[in-house]
Amino acid sequence: MKKISKIALITAMAMSLTGCWNRRELNTLGIVMGVGIDEGVKLGNIKVTAQLVDTNNMESAAKTGDSQGSAYINLTQEGKDIMSIFRGFTHEISRKLYIPHNQIIIFGEDMAEQGVHDVLDFFMRDHESRLTVNIFVAKGKAADILKCSPQFSKIPAIDIGQLVEAQGATSETATVNLFEFMGCLSSKTKDVLAPMVELKDQNGKMVAYVSGGAVFKEDKMVGQLDKEQTRAFMWVMGKVKSGIIIDEIKAETVTIEIMQASSDVKVEVGDDGSIT
Repeated sequence: MKKISKIALITAMAMSLTGCWNRRELNTLGIVMGVGIDEGVKLGNIKVTAQLVDTNNMESAAKTGDSQGSAYINLTQEGKDIMSIFRGFTHEISRKLYIPHNQIIIFGEDMAEQGVHDVLDFFMRDHESRLTVNIFVAKGKAADILKCSPQFSKIPAIDIGQLVEAQGATSETATVNLFEFMGCLSSKTKDVLAPMVELKDQNGKMVAYVSGGAVFKEDKMVGQLDKEQTRAFMWVMGKVKSGIIIDEIKAETVTIEIMQASSDVKVEVGDDGSIT
């Protein structure tokens, strides 16, 4: 009898370890590719825009070359905190939002000035979130940026995420992911610079353009740098990888390509407390 009981127990344990017990079918998921965070209309609220892949129209968009939104949908809701908003999206669609494929998190200017820690804390703690997702600050509203016309992809969030990678050739735009951003916020000696993204008219289409950076002190945006100032910051931080320098030497215009760069920072404190 004992032998039969042991066999039954082992069989039951083995069966519990097989199969995809926690699987979720693709047609039950709303795959999120981008998230925009703006200040809400109601005081104290935040407005979240989630850009989802429209799996029903993705194939037809690829065949027709349509890049005007048929391959994605934008959902927007307002509330007190991002977790309840994400759950609230199920009132609009019959799918649960799925964020492991999320490419970007964009904060509107107003929201960035209010503080971003609580929102990013949700993404840090959520077990499905990617720590390598890129952080941006929009010039204006994040929701507007997610409505831009994609140029090479069918989904704006993918295009915007690839923009910062391409900007490495100029070293005029800072890049920062969720893990690096939150690491700087928890540091007592570091502040962080996030890339700025805006809309520009290109042959009648509003496309995303990344240039310059948003300066954060603690978790609030306190200023902005243009592309020249951003490159200066990159020089100091030793993050310049490539780029072009144009200068005048003896009345001649000279173009220099940066092939390799490094930085050595030495700090001096004057008698009056000023830092050089």
